[in-house]
Amino acid sequence: MEDVVEESGTFSAVAAIMLMVGIVATLVPTYLATRVDPSVEKGALAIAFGEVRYEIGAGASALAHTDRPHAYACVGRQPVRFIMVVAEWHSRKR
Repeated sequence: MEDVVEESGTFSAVAAIMLMVGIVATLVPTYLATRVDPSVEKGALAIAFGEVRYEIGAGASALAHTDRPHAYACVGRQPVRFIMVVAEWHSRKR
């Protein structure tokens, strides 16, 4: 399920995501003002930005700027399930 809201140049979305063991999702940079907030419900999630890597376990969350190449991966012996909140802020030219 995904909810999307757009008003006054702002975009946000919420999605429930499950990654299976050994899966890595590599993503390209997004818009400069994009922030993501993954909250892990089950399992463990790794987030990588270049050489920097963080692991987030069940019950934890993070805030990340995705304006550079980044990746998400399932770590551990069980799938990871997390809720991802994505927000972008855009200024309107007048």
